[in-house]
Amino acid sequence: MDKKVKRLFEEAQQQMFIEEERKKSGIANVVHSADLKQKKTWAGRWNVIWNQSRYMDKTILWIQLWAEAMVAFLFYVFCTWEVPRQDMIAYTIVCPGMLGVLLPAAVHRSFVANMAELSETCYFNTKQMVVLQMIYFGISSLVFITIGIFLVGVKWQIPLIQISLYGLVPFVLSGGCCLGALLTKKGRRNSYTFAGTTLFLGIFYMTLVSIPWICDSTVLFLWGIFLLIGIFLFGIQLALLFRYIDKGEILCMN
Repeated sequence: MDKKVKRLFEEAQQQMFIEEERKKSGIANVVHSADLKQKKTWAGRWNVIWNQSRYMDKTILWIQLWAEAMVAFLFYVFCTWEVPRQDMIAYTIVCPGMLGVLLPAAVHRSFVANMAELSETCYFNTKQMVVLQMIYFGISSLVFITIGIFLVGVKWQIPLIQISLYGLVPFVLSGGCCLGALLTKKGRRNSYTFAGTTLFLGIFYMTLVSIPWICDSTVLFLWGIFLLIGIFLFGIQLALLFRYIDKGEILCMN
């Protein structure tokens, strides 16, 4: 039976006429289609940055700009009222501490709103989005704090190194504490842990500035030590955050 079927196919093939040109054209089309499937179109670096900046959640960014505007207005009022030097130092400690909360808050909002999974399954990359958010918020906050520190130091005749430590230590501490809350499973699933951390930091800073000797120049070296430790721990937390994102643990656990 098999030999008979094979013979019939051979006889039918001999009766069929295949044009050589059409055969070559068909093979060329198949090869071209295969090449197109293998080729991948990569967007340019600036195109990726532009698109991700365009579509990322800007709610916290607007909140930050509004908060900075309020801080600038209060600074103007304090300059007009000639606020005492010690009160202005307290103001310099509390305000950067509260602004430092907003940088991790933008990242936290992405996970709580379940946008991290959506962005990871689409054109965007979660790690890139987090990096861009931190760059925008970090640059905006640091520029604002730097200008504020310089103006306060000049207006109230406070050494720039001293007033810089008073502003940067709370900023780094707030970012580290809130990022630590974000690294926990409970902190990513709801906003209560993050809000509780923010409330605790606010109370802590208000208590801190009420201590008379905390802003004395004799303990300035402690502020420097805390700043270095804070930057080191913040860097470790960022590395852990990016590692969790790469491994998919944050997306799966959220």
